[in-house]
Amino acid sequence: MSVTERRWKRALLVGLAAVTMAACAPKLTPPPEEQPAAEAPAAPTEAPVVEARTGATTPEEAARGFYDWYLEYTRPDAGGAFKNPLVDEAYADSPYLTAALVERVRDIVASFDKGGYDPFLCAQDVPTAFTVGRMEGDEVAARGRVYTSFVGHYLDVSVAKGDASWQLDAITCANPDPAARSPDNVVADFYRWYVHYPGNPLVDQAYWGAGLFLTQGFIERVADTVASFDQGGYDPILLAQDVPETISTEPAVIEGDTATVAVSTSFEGHTFVVRLVKDGALWKINGVAHDAEPVGEKGAQDAATGAVSDGDDWQVHRLERFGVQVAYPGDWAAMEARLQDPGSVRPIIHVTTFGAKEIEGRQMLVSLEMSEGTLVDRWPRR
Repeated sequence: MSVTERRWKRALLVGLAAVTMAACAPKLTPPPEEQPAAEAPAAPTEAPVVEARTGATTPEEAARGFYDWYLEYTRPDAGGAFKNPLVDEAYADSPYLTAALVERVRDIVASFDKGGYDPFLCAQDVPTAFTVGRMEGDEVAARGRVYTSFVGHYLDVSVAKGDASWQLDAITCANPDPAARSPDNVVADFYRWYVHYPGNPLVDQAYWGAGLFLTQGFIERVADTVASFDQGGYDPILLAQDVPETISTEPAVIEGDTATVAVSTSFEGHTFVVRLVKDGALWKINGVAHDAEPVGEKGAQDAATGAVSDGDDWQVHRLERFGVQVAYPGDWAAMEARLQDPGSVRPIIHVTTFGAKEIEGRQMLVSLEMSEGTLVDRWPRR
């Protein structure tokens, strides 16, 4: 007999016995069936605390705070979906914007029929990074510039002090028509973007996209110079090993389709000359030299100056503190390295590199090194 059959037989016998006993015994009321205890109500779940964005205590903090948030909002989420802060109007409750700027942006976006641009970025695309330049103003208003990772791209911002914090009050798309820029405008715009670039423009090779500011020949010479460094090196666009905080330019000296602009930086005594050429309708940077001056007619000066040259379009690189002058062809570039720690490489105290045009597809580089003492003083023979 199976287990199931035995269970059914036992249940039948028990049932018959119970019926017999019920007929002979007084009827008993069974005890109430025990009810399961009621579950205690769940404690209310607290809403997750979302840290609110607070206002800015300085003009720079207002610009950085807003653009940090704006670029982060545009990045794709974990599923790869993109969000558009203009379409979502996510900017509307930003503590970094005045109500007037929010309304102006709404009006600009609503005016677009098809396409358009981003009025916060003054661009149709989103840069990968940005930096905020120095803000200038008083206790209630300030102006400054925001630089993006797009070559030469920047926008001017106005910041106002509200009751409790600084807020962006206006954004001006400041980039002019490239054909309308003067040589000194080209140099100032390029170098201000360059020193504020959010990263390392040489490592990122950002200068390759600077075709509106640099000639193709200069771009390639910079690339060849950087590629020639084994260890260390310098920045052939700044002629320095470090990045200055600020740059200033002098008015351009224009001669036909060429021009020169003197540049000085926040480094003490650090100056260089930028050479430009007219490329169609655009002025473009074609070379950078330290203390270089174009030589006069036929590239020669009299013996009283001590300069030497043997043809047209030659230049002279002068090192006044050493009493040295070197003449070199006009289509070469003279780049003086600013030694960050001259004492570490003594007896070498100065290096100028002359970059030649390509010869059989290769870049020729010639270095002039000035030293104190001799190499034996520094590295004695063992």
